[in-house]
Amino acid sequence: MAMIEGFNAALSGLRAYASQANIAANNIANVNTPGFKASRAVTQSLPGMMGVTTAFNQSAMTQGPIVYTGSGMDMGISGGGFLKVRGANGEIGYTRAGSLMTDSKGRLTDMNGNAIQGRSATVGSDGSVTWSGSTGDIYVDGGMASPKQTSSFSMGMNLDAGAANGTTFSSTANFYNSLGEAVPVTYNFTKTGSGTWDYSATAPAGLTLSGTGANGSLTFDQQGTLTSPASDVSLQISGFPSGAGPIDATWNPAGGGVTSFASTSTTTSFTQDGNSGGGITGFSVSGDGVISGMVNGRSQPVASVELAGFANPGGLSRGEGNVYYETSASGQPLSGQAGTGSLGEIVPGSLELSNVDLGEQMVNLIQSKSGFAAQTGVIRANDEMLGSLMDIIT
Repeated sequence: MAMIEGFNAALSGLRAYASQANIAANNIANVNTPGFKASRAVTQSLPGMMGVTTAFNQSAMTQGPIVYTGSGMDMGISGGGFLKVRGANGEIGYTRAGSLMTDSKGRLTDMNGNAIQGRSATVGSDGSVTWSGSTGDIYVDGGMASPKQTSSFSMGMNLDAGAANGTTFSSTANFYNSLGEAVPVTYNFTKTGSGTWDYSATAPAGLTLSGTGANGSLTFDQQGTLTSPASDVSLQISGFPSGAGPIDATWNPAGGGVTSFASTSTTTSFTQDGNSGGGITGFSVSGDGVISGMVNGRSQPVASVELAGFANPGGLSRGEGNVYYETSASGQPLSGQAGTGSLGEIVPGSLELSNVDLGEQMVNLIQSKSGFAAQTGVIRANDEMLGSLMDIIT
């Protein structure tokens, strides 16, 4: 009976060492897999000197090295968080593999087609950003951004101090209404005296212009520096045939950029904060997980990825494609924005590499081989002892 127990104990050892060798081999195979976490076998003894068993495989959730890739959609995670993904069957999983792409629907996905989860952003015509109340799939490719109405503008110019009274100068630029229509506005400047220029704004026929930004005077000191107006002026444009709401934009001439030197009148710059909306291109990611896209040359938020953390990440169940799933051992996910709590930060344009220590795994593989060989020796010894006993009986 004791010999049979010896056979069983040795057989359990063979299974345990074979399992450890398989785990080491899998770790070595994934030494260059982004976001991969090494595993180890957790063994425990069986009662009654019956040998050993592999209780479970545990993932080592230590930080892997972060490397720069230059890809705008790559997201390395520095910290304890996981990207939240939704599989084709609707099951929610979690991954550290931040090599992302867009699918045929324009959704942001991992390399296995799992949809990255987060919140969508809506930018109002006044520039305010509203985030969706719940998380869901993130659509970035082929999306359309809402137009943004012009709310402020500035002009860089010089009005010739040496010009004769009555000299005029004009400058035209586009403003944008709430529907994204471009509205050409021309500012006409007329010199009325030493260091004084009057201005008046005009727009296409049918539109009404009002406010202190529609008509007024600019006054300059002996150094050509603007002294009046000393604060913002406002320009209202209304009466759009399309039904767009009125534009209410502010201009701060005293903020710099408007001078009166004895050189040719010229416009050096014009900036305003509106745009016509349109297709979203040229995506970038910030450390807090906010994805921004370029709309008509201006950056605006499109979505924000959500990170999830666990009390015991080592208790997660490993699935295919570097995706992990919640278990009772891992605890429930604690979700939030990158950079909050212990979730860690997004490292844009980078990937987290595997945390496999190749040297350590080679040592584990050698130990498993030695242990396996020792167990086969035990089986041979037990076989010889059993053979001797049978010889005595016969």
